[in-house]
Parts: sequence; C-alpha cells; structure tokens
Amino acid sequence: SYSGIIPLMLAYSLPPFGKESIIPTAIAMGITPVTMLFLIIYIDLTFAILIIWNYDLIYKMPLFGKILRKIEGLGMRAWEEHTWTSNVIFIGLIIFVFIPFHGTGATTSAVIGRAIGIQPLKVFVAITIGSITGASFVVLFSNAFRIVFGKEILLALGVLLMIVILIRFVRGRA
Repeated sequence: SYSGIIPLMLAYSLPPFGKESIIPTAIAMGITPVTMLFLIIYIDLTFAILIIWNYDLIYKMPLFGKILRKIEGLGMRAWEEHTWTSNVIFIGLIIFVFIPFHGTGATTSAVIGRAIGIQPLKVFVAITIGSITGASFVVLFSNAFRIVFGKEILLALGVLLMIVILIRFVRGRA
C-alpha cells in the first residue's frame, strides 16, 4: 500500500497539487493518516528551511531580485511605522499556510514572510504552526470521509457535490 507514496510526495512538491489533493488521495490508497500527516509536515518544513536559509540567493535573480527588494523595502517601512502589525502578520502567515488552497503553503509563505521583513525564525515558527494545523485538519477530514463512505466513491462524490452546491446557494442568498 505504500508503493505510491514517493510519486505522491513528488506531486505534493510541485504545483498545482497540495494538501487538499494529495492527502485524500494517499488515504484512499491505503496510506495511514499519521504517515501522511508526518510526511506533509516534513516536506513543508524542509522547503521552508531551504527557502529561509537561502533567501539571499533570490536577490541574485535578475528580475525577481529587483521586485523582491521593493517589496522588502515596503515591508520594512510598514514594520517601523506600525509595530503592532508584527503579530497580525505572524497570524496571517499561519493562516496562509493552514488554508489548503492552491498557491498557499510553506513555500509561498516563506518567501512572503522574508520579503516583508519578518525574522527567519519567526517565519519558520509560523510555517510550522500552520503546517501542523492545516495538515491535521485535512488528514482528519479525509480520514473521516473515508470511514463514512468507505469504497463508495460515487456516493462520496455525490455528497461532496451537494455540499458545494449548498454552500454556493447559501452564499448567493446572503
């Protein structure tokens, strides 16, 4: 049952796949939820460390380096003018890693956190908290979904489709 784990981890490392797609797929394949939880957190923290540690190398990229310097300058001025924003941005980074949507996660958060001038350790702590809570949430939801529906994939997809339609209907009426 663990033979497909390496391709899943490689897929997780590349866009457009994320927690929201890789974890349910792995659990449906029979990989234990705890294994998936630890693997996702491990990958998130590995990428975060690599980016945080090698952040200065991004400045050497011709176009991206210039853009990054401008963003970092704006971030530094905001820090100096409004010291209270530190906690808000820290919580924002946690939420950004926690949210299981395309484009959010450890890699993007590491770049954003460093670009706006947050200290490396603080960025890493925010990513750690966000990764653990986000991956735990998706693992719990995916495992519960598997327990309730078992191998009845069509029934599970039908229920999921009804939930999405209900949410869109409620949001449209609000």
